[in-house]
Amino acid sequence: MISALDFRPGYPIDLRPDRRVASLQKGPVGDVEYTAGRVIARLTGQSVILQDDGSQEMMPDIRIEYAGRPPGFVEVVTDIDSNYAQSWSVLMKWQGQLPFVKPGSTLRRAWQVTLSGATHPANVDAEIEELLAGLERAGEVFERVAPLHVLQSNPHPSMRRLLELGVVMLGSGPSDPGEIRLIPAGIHGSAIHTWEPVLGWLEQTLASPRLADVRTKLAKTNADERHVFIGVSYTSPSDVFFGLTMDNRTLPAVAPRLPPEITHLWMGHVPSIDRCIAWFPDRGWLDPMLHWRTK
Repeated sequence: MISALDFRPGYPIDLRPDRRVASLQKGPVGDVEYTAGRVIARLTGQSVILQDDGSQEMMPDIRIEYAGRPPGFVEVVTDIDSNYAQSWSVLMKWQGQLPFVKPGSTLRRAWQVTLSGATHPANVDAEIEELLAGLERAGEVFERVAPLHVLQSNPHPSMRRLLELGVVMLGSGPSDPGEIRLIPAGIHGSAIHTWEPVLGWLEQTLASPRLADVRTKLAKTNADERHVFIGVSYTSPSDVFFGLTMDNRTLPAVAPRLPPEITHLWMGHVPSIDRCIAWFPDRGWLDPMLHWRTK
């Protein structure tokens, strides 16, 4: 039972079990449901409830309680590459931080090694120091960080093996003793931003089979307001990612094409919100941070 004492303006009421919350917090994007609830609560000023406690099938993630009218419902989804998430989880288990830092006693440089999402870090860990030492002896030290196409043009046997293991970016600087820093590959692409490809990506994503359950859950509420909050991650397309940075203050000029099950849309960076944008049918596109009702 929720009482008036549970309501704190700007903060969601969390009914989820502790084990679910703890599991989400340990992932590569954190607790996106709570992040979404906090943003929605701050913009609307209403009572926002994180209600999906696992007790019922097809329960939407969030309920927005309005005074004098029926509630709205929100489904939270995260756009993240599953291979990236797997690599992130493995590296975090080893050391509890990223990048994963490995001493290199035979090295004289600090190496930054970016791994493909399809790579299993354990396979790289077994050979990486010997292979990088081979590059150092040959003078192939990549003072400037080299992307994949540069690495692919390098004929050194150590480089051939690094590519086979899934290395996609490499760079180093002087260091004695040496060390190796492993990170999973994230976003790639130009930082030049336009909204047209973002709107195309949104239309395709929201109508995709992957979100069929999301659309079904929202439709079954029969609510007037059926929101989707998309958490955009470091593996999302570059146009989408850079559209949600503080460097970009623009908004799309046209409405998104939404499936009939979805009436409202939110997009924000995860795990920490840099910028969030939203689309409401009665307000168009807006930047919630410019319209907060609460702290």
